[in-house]
Amino acid sequence: MKKPVKIGVCGLGMGKSHAYAAHILEQTELVAIAEMNPESFKMAKDKLNERKGNSAGDFFDSVQKFSDYKDMITDGNIDAMVIALPTHMHTEASIFALNHGVHVLCEKPPTVTVDEMIQVYDKVKETGLTYAFARQSRFNPSIQSARKIIATGALGDVYHAESKWNRTGGIPFRKGYGVNKETGGGVLLDLGIHAIDNAWYAMGCPRPTEVMSIMHCTFSHLGDAENLEVPYTADDMTQGLIRFENGASLTFNVNFILNTSGQPNRTLKKAGKNGWQEIYIFGDKAGVDLYNNKLINRENNSMDVTAEDLKMVPLLKHGTMEAQMADFANAIATNTQPQNTVEQAVMLMQMLDALFKSAELKKSITIENMHTQLITA
Repeated sequence: MKKPVKIGVCGLGMGKSHAYAAHILEQTELVAIAEMNPESFKMAKDKLNERKGNSAGDFFDSVQKFSDYKDMITDGNIDAMVIALPTHMHTEASIFALNHGVHVLCEKPPTVTVDEMIQVYDKVKETGLTYAFARQSRFNPSIQSARKIIATGALGDVYHAESKWNRTGGIPFRKGYGVNKETGGGVLLDLGIHAIDNAWYAMGCPRPTEVMSIMHCTFSHLGDAENLEVPYTADDMTQGLIRFENGASLTFNVNFILNTSGQPNRTLKKAGKNGWQEIYIFGDKAGVDLYNNKLINRENNSMDVTAEDLKMVPLLKHGTMEAQMADFANAIATNTQPQNTVEQAVMLMQMLDALFKSAELKKSITIENMHTQLITA
């Protein structure tokens, strides 16, 4: 058996789940954590113990602890780093790690702008190191099944997809960041990435060529907005249309707050408090109701599709976060591409940048063909 990949994690927000994944897997060894706030270690430990039980978070007591991720990189004896810092710090941390020979798994969104993502892309190509961006939902068996079904041609020519993530209440105000685009705030950078990427990944990650979007900031006065140090100015609703090079299209709709009781006549996947997700992908032979694992043809006949029935996607031993970490470690060990590639990260940021620009200028935006080539995972 190959030696486990030595993992360091910086940031204990989402980072605590990455740390737990690195701790329990055979392919990885959690050796260090960097966090500015010493109290965050106890908070992360208590949260994991509460969520998973059986002293799940006790490993925090024994790992190396650093207050600065740069010190962890230079002194922590790590092979790879998980970046779970505020969004505006992702680019600098990614490039610093790569410059010091450390592989990178970066939380979403991978950068603030596509120009920053191009800098990371160039550094990855220069160093030859492994880079992945965190999109653990891709490892959901439903999404893996849909991707493989589509790749077999069972849907025929896939020409359109619809993706929604709606909530009826709850803007995630966070002190210090998350209140505007620059600090990773807004529904597009929060829920929208999931809604877009889950469908786009299942479709095979075709190259985006044009987008159009509408954004609203309607409910910034609700919740804890009055206590924020910086006013909330990000979007709380975004709708968009994305056109791809192969002729297919994707429409999406994401909301933090929507005055509706939902759609009781449909079976919907709950997604957070008072929320639901829907993804439908349409071909000229059949369609996929992704979260309900159904193939549907023109006669409205449907059949249940599960990873176990298809024997195409292994059922997860742990969870999607652990599956993502295992994929990242395997890519490092075998010098192969992870499922979440740096090329895909560039295209994702192209879409996000163009969607923001479209909403600002109130017109469709053409995405330039940048110097990356699509690598299908």
